[in-house]
Amino acid sequence: MQMVTVDGYLAIGDRASQLSKVKEELESVVSALPTQIHPDDRTKFLDALLGDLADRHDAPWTLWPENIHLLTLTAIKSLGRNPIGSEPLLFIPHIRTILYHSSLPLSLELLSSSPSDDPAPVSPGPNPSGSSGSSTHARRPSPDSPHALEALRILANLLVLHPEARESFTELGGGRAIAQALAGLDGEGQVIPGCEDEEDPEELYEIGTERLFLLGRLGFLATIDRSAAVKMMVDEEDLNKSLAYHLSILAPVQANFMALTELLKLVNNVIRFYPHATPSMDAEPWSEAFDILLAPCLGLLYSLPFISLAPPLSSTLHVLLGVPFLPRLLSVWESVPKSRSIDSNSSSPTSTTSTVKNLLNKMSIASPQRRATSSRRDKSPSPPRDRAAQSQATTGRPTTPVQQRLSPPRRFGSLSRSPKTPPRVKLRASPLRIPDRPVPLSPTRHDPTALPRRVLAVLKDFFDTYLPLAKNPDEALPQGLVLEEALPPVFLLLARAVMASDEMRLSLKEELLPRDLDRSAQAGPLEKRPGLLGAILRCMQSSSHHQTRDTAGELMWAICQGDASTLSAEIGYGNAAGLLFRKGISGLPPGKIETIDDERAGENPAASAPASLGTRPSILPLNPITSLEDAPSPGASTSSFADLSPEDQDREASKLFDLFDRLDRNPVLKAQGPNGQAVGIKEALKEKMVSAEVESEAQERAMREAEEQEDEESVRKEMEAYRQRRAAK
Repeated sequence: MQMVTVDGYLAIGDRASQLSKVKEELESVVSALPTQIHPDDRTKFLDALLGDLADRHDAPWTLWPENIHLLTLTAIKSLGRNPIGSEPLLFIPHIRTILYHSSLPLSLELLSSSPSDDPAPVSPGPNPSGSSGSSTHARRPSPDSPHALEALRILANLLVLHPEARESFTELGGGRAIAQALAGLDGEGQVIPGCEDEEDPEELYEIGTERLFLLGRLGFLATIDRSAAVKMMVDEEDLNKSLAYHLSILAPVQANFMALTELLKLVNNVIRFYPHATPSMDAEPWSEAFDILLAPCLGLLYSLPFISLAPPLSSTLHVLLGVPFLPRLLSVWESVPKSRSIDSNSSSPTSTTSTVKNLLNKMSIASPQRRATSSRRDKSPSPPRDRAAQSQATTGRPTTPVQQRLSPPRRFGSLSRSPKTPPRVKLRASPLRIPDRPVPLSPTRHDPTALPRRVLAVLKDFFDTYLPLAKNPDEALPQGLVLEEALPPVFLLLARAVMASDEMRLSLKEELLPRDLDRSAQAGPLEKRPGLLGAILRCMQSSSHHQTRDTAGELMWAICQGDASTLSAEIGYGNAAGLLFRKGISGLPPGKIETIDDERAGENPAASAPASLGTRPSILPLNPITSLEDAPSPGASTSSFADLSPEDQDREASKLFDLFDRLDRNPVLKAQGPNGQAVGIKEALKEKMVSAEVESEAQERAMREAEEQEDEESVRKEMEAYRQRRAAK
């Protein structure tokens, strides 16, 4: 295997003009295996290539054609994939160079290298122009060009392989640049055409999917454990509104899944690391600025065309887990598009735009200016169809559904400037606005059952695919899946929803513990049955996945309103014992009293019990351990003792005497006599029988005496009445 060295590249005399040699060396780097380049050569290669791409008017790249420029960035990306020998990428001047070619909206002065930051000099070749080499800010590539995208990939690899580079990236303004790029600024810090015209809201800017993916990845890496950076990006650059916009307009199709996943991961970081105001003891940390993110995430949950627990659906559930069920947000949590039918088997895509817009309108996100403008337009005599035709005449093209989406976070009302205005615009975001033009919206409906049923569909798909009935939850999952990472967020989201809304709780309880749940012993234990209930109960018994076990238990605990007796009655103490023990409840909780309608029970043995106890279509008692009907076992005799033959009676009596005899010989089992001393079982029974006979005789004697007294009293009264009658005559 031939090694690739840096000597050939450094030996090129004029790299600005000898393009064939430069291309040959760069192609050898791109095609080389990681083991074909020594770490020392990799270091020198990176120093030389980044020096050739420096922001200087005499840098070789300024004279290169676009293909050589792109090939150089690709070579740097290939060299940077190996953390050993790629340390030059950590130098501040080199990070500035990569940022320059990424076309992120950074200040040109900030991108200028200072002499103290320069690394050890590496010969970039003769100066083709013979000038001093000072920075003149050569034209940067456009944001969606292959050159800018390749530079963004270099930065993404750098932040992944070298976590220490994340701090340098943030200090150089990388976090602010990401927020501004998501808001529609180009590499020169100017509004991208299509975002600036306040008079023409039809011109909507949509960042390319690949660039959006890279911006989301960089934003995610730059915001890990950096509360100050997150606060700046949200408070000063309105990152939350930019994210809500992009999540709203990205169609839930396969081509956009990677971009959606990275944006959702960035949303999760923003919510997690933002320094929220210190809440009260019973409140969750949350900022009202993030309310706008709930509607787009719910729109994705309902519109993604699959229910597999995989990105971006799993990322959506992670974000929703961080959003509290506050009273002002509860109406949004319980809203779904009217045209959307939420059922456990539905997985067809729907229009994200109409979904999110209705939810956003419910939250009243529109600014006062927007509402005032809309009010004025509502008074206009021209109907919406005429305005659409007027827009087509103005723009020269028909209005498409994409143009009826939320407008991007606009930066400025106009690009007109005086001659004295510097070329760089002010890097500051303005609030997200909804277009002033009327948008046909499908109405939403209030459906508290939609969220739990959709999430239950995701759970059912996961259990059917990876944890069928015959598989133990403690066994390894295929495809490298980790149960502790997959299921706990889903269980917790359902538990939070249940605790926040009683309608959601009743809906979820009816799904898992329906009124007609078969509690007969013939159907088998609850935890060994197919379906969601059996799978959740099996997760509650996991011995190696503690988070899954605990969160599954918390879900059932929330469904039963935190009542130990109800939980035991619903799933049996055998399934609930572990959870109750972790909550400090030892022993079988008190039984739950069920009242049965006597009239209905007399007419129909299968009359229902009240719904408050989980309900079951049977009046047979339930076994407290299994929560199944405690019916006689097959083959057991149900006849009374009096119905037995004399021989069977003698046999049963003999069994009973033998049992008493074994109990009497047991030294551990002793009864307590009348004086408190320990006595045998037979002696205790004898004393009990004797005392019972004495008590019986005493009761009979008392009854006879009472009857005699009543007779004497009756005779006395009759004699007295007879004397009175004789005296009257």
